[in-house]
Amino acid sequence: MTNNLERKAMREALQILLGGPVYHAFELIEHIDHCAHWTSAIDAKYNNDKGISCSHKVDACNIDDLLPLGNYVGVSDMPAIVFSAELIAAFPQAKVVLVERDVEKWYTSFDETIMSGLWSRVNNIIAVFDPWWLGPMVSMHHAWIRGMFKAGSLDEMRAKSRDVYAEHYRHVREVTPPGRLLEYKLGSGWEPLCEFLGRPVPDIEFPRVNESAAMQEKIQWMLRKAGKSILYHCAIYGLPVVVAAGSVLWYR
Repeated sequence: MTNNLERKAMREALQILLGGPVYHAFELIEHIDHCAHWTSAIDAKYNNDKGISCSHKVDACNIDDLLPLGNYVGVSDMPAIVFSAELIAAFPQAKVVLVERDVEKWYTSFDETIMSGLWSRVNNIIAVFDPWWLGPMVSMHHAWIRGMFKAGSLDEMRAKSRDVYAEHYRHVREVTPPGRLLEYKLGSGWEPLCEFLGRPVPDIEFPRVNESAAMQEKIQWMLRKAGKSILYHCAIYGLPVVVAAGSVLWYR
């Protein structure tokens, strides 16, 4: 499993090496029903003192029931990183790839895409009017913000993000047993990753992804999809109301 805050290129590399799908935040776009599972698990992890059922708390015993990981060959990115320790304990044969980047470069990218997007008033208003698709996604991310960042505003999240970043990496190093962790340096190419995973070096270039641009493009696509979702459900639920009202007026 790879534990990081933003690493789409690594996901692509792992899928090439492992020959199967790697669970990443982008999976939620195609599986919006997963958001409810993740939200419940995140809330249970951080808020058991608020009366949330302990049966929803993730541990090595119930992880298959509570997290919708299915037949994926690995996990990466949010929301899986919330459960780094649980996943490492649940899959004792799994290897952990820790990809660390310059914290200021990470912060700039994270701020421009994730933080600004999640605290955008427009985006959150759209989420309220689209409880079928964008709403569950935004709710899950805000559960993550409340739990992992202990933040209730954009300014608070910005102030804490660097410390959260450093703490996540410290935590992964602490909970990963010896021999199961690779600290991968960006730009190192295939060789260290292939040696660690016991895979031959592919005869293709290591994936390169402009993460900020890719995320911005994905956010815009998500907002368009949310708009279509709102229009579709308004048509589905609003048309019968209009027809019924028209019928009443016709017969009056």
